[in-house]
Amino acid sequence: MNIETIKTAIYSWASSVEGEGVTVIWADQNAPAPETPYTTLRFMSSVQIGHDSVTEPYLVEGEEEGDPDGFFQYYEGNREFTIDINTFGANALQRINDLRDSLERESIRSSLAANEVVFVDRISFQNLTDLNGSQYEERGFCELLFRCDAFQADESGLIEKVEITTELMELNEIIRTDLNTITIY
Repeated sequence: MNIETIKTAIYSWASSVEGEGVTVIWADQNAPAPETPYTTLRFMSSVQIGHDSVTEPYLVEGEEEGDPDGFFQYYEGNREFTIDINTFGANALQRINDLRDSLERESIRSSLAANEVVFVDRISFQNLTDLNGSQYEERGFCELLFRCDAFQADESGLIEKVEITTELMELNEIIRTDLNTITIY
């Protein structure tokens, strides 16, 4: 899971739906808010879905067969993350609705999928219109749920030594003292 790739895909989607005349920014920029209308995006949370699958250790191309450091395993799994969207200014409620509804379009889903981001679910938008100074400012809010793939590599090594102190037919206990040694009693 590359958060910058995800943020780029989400930003591209929101910018394309909002169109010209509406500024789209990531929240928490330590900068003044732009002139309305504008939209903020916020990467809120990420959770692991289930357990990651693990490949069998395999020898990396170019490594020697007897080299225990030349073996790797790959871990792959699903992650689910939440993006909060806030719209401010003219037509904020219509814009948040349009953003939410645009995720049903195949062209939008394909664009996100090309960046390995999959739309999962949406929560109904909320009207957060409030006073800004002495004027009401139209505001909308929506939480969106997405999924992506997480991938990691690990140098796994090999079991270098197995000590057997009894016949295997009378096997009672197996002790793994470290990644590379198994003792059978």
